[in-house]
Amino acid sequence: MIEIHNGLLFIFLLFLPFIVIAVLSFMNSIRKSRREKAEQERYRSENVKEITLTDALFGSISASHDRFTETLTANDITLPEFGCAAPSCLTVYGYTGREDTEIIRMLNFAYRNADGILRKLAEAVLREMPADEEENLPEIGTLVQQIIVTEFQLTFADSTVFMLIQAGLDDENDTYSLSAMYKKDADNWEYEAERIGGDAE
Repeated sequence: MIEIHNGLLFIFLLFLPFIVIAVLSFMNSIRKSRREKAEQERYRSENVKEITLTDALFGSISASHDRFTETLTANDITLPEFGCAAPSCLTVYGYTGREDTEIIRMLNFAYRNADGILRKLAEAVLREMPADEEENLPEIGTLVQQIIVTEFQLTFADSTVFMLIQAGLDDENDTYSLSAMYKKDADNWEYEAERIGGDAE
């Protein structure tokens, strides 16, 4: 019995440094996590303010304004349907608190032109489809109905406003990432489609 006891004691002492290191590492991890959480809470209390944008079309949009990064973010919101889907995110860069009216104006502008924007995005998708499938290409109207707009991004910079509309489309075996960029001072739109997945290479 004494030999067994001594053997167990020897094994315990052998692994004791590893146990101590593991416990200390775990405690340090907890302390670090608490410290990071406290820092995040302090940062939010000092720099982040909750605001609400209101409009007859969009209702109330709850958003967070980070004054340090000059960014306004509204996630998991429910905007009106843009085509066949309701975008759920709005991000504004270069936001200082004086742009509320212009944000609503730009969103209204996008919704008034939704049909044309979606059609141009569908045309961009067609240009990215394989040329050897020309006879089997879908109709523009069919593609329009498949476009899902997910997010609006506005950027206030250099005395103008940029609006980026992000979207996606799944067409049978292909997946596309879509974007429509509007530059206000030039009154100019740019449309892009990129194939990001699918069976055919």
